[in-house]
Amino acid sequence: MVVQARTDSQRFFAKAFVPVAGVPSAVLAALRAANRGADVVVATTDRSTDDALTRTLQGYGVAVVRGATDDVRKRFLLATDDLADGATVIRVTADNVVPDGEFIASLVAAFERSGTDYLGTTSAARLLPLGLGAEAFRLGALRAVAAEVDDPYDREHVTPTLRARYARGGLDVTLAPLPAAAHLRCTLDTLEDHDRLTRLFAGIDDPVGVPWRELLARLVALEGDGPGAT
Repeated sequence: MVVQARTDSQRFFAKAFVPVAGVPSAVLAALRAANRGADVVVATTDRSTDDALTRTLQGYGVAVVRGATDDVRKRFLLATDDLADGATVIRVTADNVVPDGEFIASLVAAFERSGTDYLGTTSAARLLPLGLGAEAFRLGALRAVAAEVDDPYDREHVTPTLRARYARGGLDVTLAPLPAAAHLRCTLDTLEDHDRLTRLFAGIDDPVGVPWRELLARLVALEGDGPGAT
């Protein structure tokens, strides 16, 4: 599993360091994604601005790979260089602290059932809030796309061509029943988002281990259920 992170986010500088439940957000994202034992590496840049982020992550026992600033896809390829083409790679972003090991396991299971080379969490059902998401894809497919598509947008966002070629629905269809929460946010992109996440994790004794469904229920209670709940 690869978590992408960097310090100099344009919309919220150094958000990777802001605490959520007392833990730097990028660290919390990585630890929650790994809380069922999956191997996790954070892919960040080789710029000096990410030296402190690297030290912070490693201080919590999180593996780090560093690479090109403007080519996130290349960082993913570097982080998975020792894996075979048939390996399944999970992409998580460090501003999404709600996905956990159980959520990732559900994604992997659905991906393997799908018989395709890409599965994300977005579907027509639109059940999940912004920030409760991840992507699964076959490493060989990413390598093939990287050899073929030299586009700045693809290099920055890693999976656009994979989604265009292989996406068939999304994970959230298989997770119902869920509250209708697509109108909500649990990502970390603004100060308002940070306030929301602070309230979401308030009073939780184990922020790394708390199940994602419990956090989703808390989010809906905090922010309000939407129309068409299932």
